[in-house]
Amino acid sequence: MSSPHVPSSQQAPKVHSNPYQNTGITPVFSDSEDSANEAGDEQENKPRTASGWFIGLVAAWIAVVLFAASAVYAGMAFTRASKELADAESEHASAQSEYNEAQSGLDKAKKDLEETQK
Repeated sequence: MSSPHVPSSQQAPKVHSNPYQNTGITPVFSDSEDSANEAGDEQENKPRTASGWFIGLVAAWIAVVLFAASAVYAGMAFTRASKELADAESEHASAQSEYNEAQSGLDKAKKDLEETQK
């Protein structure tokens, strides 16, 4: 096999045996125009970011108010339903007692009828 082709006009870069090791060399970008644009972009992004936080804050408070309102509504509905349940249970108890009285009266009448027929 042939070896890889390296241009003879340039020296191949040296590679550290551990590519994740920091060699102490940090890249320096000398284009001052790009850094000036980035600084301007950062200043332009700050109001947008602040308005984004404000919109998020307003949305969160709206969600809190809606949650509180729905909790109050659910509590009122629960109170109303529990009152209706108590009324229905009371009505059921009185109807059951009336039924039991009527049933005992019917049983007594049947017994009396049987005795009279004998």
